[in-house]
Amino acid sequence: MTIPKPSFLTLAKRSPWVLIGVLFLSVGSLLFLIGGANLIQERRFRTEGQVIQGVVLDKQYVNYGRRNTPYDVRYRFTAPDGRAIEGTCEAKLETLQALDKGGPVKVEYLSGVLGSSRIAGEDPGTTAPALLTVIGGLVLPVGLVLTVKGLRRVARLGDGWHASGTNHEVFRQGADTVRRYWKEAGREGSPFFSLRIPVLIDGVHKAAVDMALIRGRHTVSGTVAQIAEELRGFEALGCGHVALEVSYSTFPAILETIDLLAEKVRPQLAR
Repeated sequence: MTIPKPSFLTLAKRSPWVLIGVLFLSVGSLLFLIGGANLIQERRFRTEGQVIQGVVLDKQYVNYGRRNTPYDVRYRFTAPDGRAIEGTCEAKLETLQALDKGGPVKVEYLSGVLGSSRIAGEDPGTTAPALLTVIGGLVLPVGLVLTVKGLRRVARLGDGWHASGTNHEVFRQGADTVRRYWKEAGREGSPFFSLRIPVLIDGVHKAAVDMALIRGRHTVSGTVAQIAEELRGFEALGCGHVALEVSYSTFPAILETIDLLAEKVRPQLAR
């Protein structure tokens, strides 16, 4: 009896190097992105920040369970283009005591950047963001090394690679890497590639969850024609199977999405 070789995904789950590597990559990427984004925004506040008069809507105590408990101040201001903008800023006790509900407050904001406002003078500094960026930058290469080590083992023993939430370029790079390791391992034939990715059809998708949860994951989205074209791109890169995630939509939208995929998208891919 011939015992089939385990799949890439099975081996990846068994391999501590892949699991640890992916964990390091995920944590490192998250820290690096958060720290870097905060550093960039803080720099923009210092170079492009505009100060405008606003009004205090509310101020409240927020218990985060730490010693120097901060307070939240909710305010509203009118931007130069006439838009009324509301915001909430974490403030120190002395700032809160100096403000009155319904009274004036100086607000610092970045023109054209949604959600980028704060009470003038409430500068969080750059130490924490810089530290996050450095830690993330140190963790990232460690995760990359561990992941590559795990991929080499998978290419030596598995049947292929199952990607998740990637765009064409990332998929191409991953497939090329597996092919190279496959060849180095002296394997016959070629690895099999598959993909799992969310699909969001314009005019049909109705979010069932906060779409910010997707974060950096790529989605196949747009019109039926655009979705079919993107899927053909994955096919051209060697992807032999795609699992389309529809669970980010509400239940009625899920049924309509499945119908459109079967009736409109699949026939275009069969050409």
